[in-house]
Amino acid sequence: MANSKNDRGRRRGGGGKRRSPKTRPGGRITRKEDARIRRFQTVVDEANACQDPLQLLPPSLRSVPVPSSSLASEESSASILEGATDAAATSASNTTTATAAVRHYASSSSSNLPPNILKQCLDLFRRNMGGMYEKSDWGLDMEKKEDELRHADAKFLVVVSSSPSESNDDAATRNGDGDDATTTGHDGTERRDAAPVVIAFAHFRYELLDVPAMPITYLYELQVHPKHRSLGLGRHLMTIIERLSAIMGMQKIMLTAFRSNRNAMRFYESRCGYSVDESSPSNFNDEEDAEECDYEILSKVVPKGGGSIIVVGGRVKIRYECGTYAGTIAEVRPTTSSQSDTTTKLDNVVKRIRVRWDCGDPDEEFDSNEDGISFM
Repeated sequence: MANSKNDRGRRRGGGGKRRSPKTRPGGRITRKEDARIRRFQTVVDEANACQDPLQLLPPSLRSVPVPSSSLASEESSASILEGATDAAATSASNTTTATAAVRHYASSSSSNLPPNILKQCLDLFRRNMGGMYEKSDWGLDMEKKEDELRHADAKFLVVVSSSPSESNDDAATRNGDGDDATTTGHDGTERRDAAPVVIAFAHFRYELLDVPAMPITYLYELQVHPKHRSLGLGRHLMTIIERLSAIMGMQKIMLTAFRSNRNAMRFYESRCGYSVDESSPSNFNDEEDAEECDYEILSKVVPKGGGSIIVVGGRVKIRYECGTYAGTIAEVRPTTSSQSDTTTKLDNVVKRIRVRWDCGDPDEEFDSNEDGISFM
């Protein structure tokens, strides 16, 4: 599967006609909006600082079963390229079961993308997307693509093949992710593994959207090797990204896809529930350059639950896995009356609450319907 495009598509999307933030007559951002932006930036910073996010997910999401026949063919190809003997390739082809591990890498941490993995990701991108880029008005620039993958905020989910005889527990105790990794078995002995083979990867970042201000996950790449398509790898990676986005407090997931890539468009819209974002060029047909854009910006709202608003008595918490915002209820507005109530009695008639943050940020209001407030 091939799909999302690079930074240039994001910056061009919308043609400058996005909604403006709430400002005072002089054009300045209001205190409330400024407080929201600073709070959202904190959410993004804390999400980027999370070192091992896969540990926050169920073990079932950290690996994916792959038919050994297709896996063996890829391992054989990689072994031959690395100068391995044909005997090793033949041994791999005789296996019947295999488990591919999902690994997380982040450019800003010690778990950055190893050179061997980076090269395979670039090769897979060229294989899947090279022709589409060459036909576009952008052209194919692999140096810029490599710079994009090396970005300080870049994060990756990489599906790599592991030895078919290796159990999930063995894979979990794997040491090192470079060209020469070792695996520790149940008996305590170490063995040298073949170089990991990339069969799918996703490149994404946690970012602060400017207008309207909100923390988002932007998916830059989702690539699956042609021999491993229709096995659920793309959907598996999207599930992980959506779960992590909720845990980290992101409000939306966005991506860019070529309109001509019908398989990718169908995958995102029909199977994953994405739709054309308000900033996509197709929403601005009155602009002269709208017809020149050969891509769409798609998005999906992150389901509530990762950054839920919890009210206990007179205290309010917006809880994320990577941090918590806390404050005190300063005002309650019931649905049955326009009168304000400063008591801590909360029930089903509550419509809006005003929160006074402990950190000193200006007060902020939340709607019980729109913002998913949980009263406990």
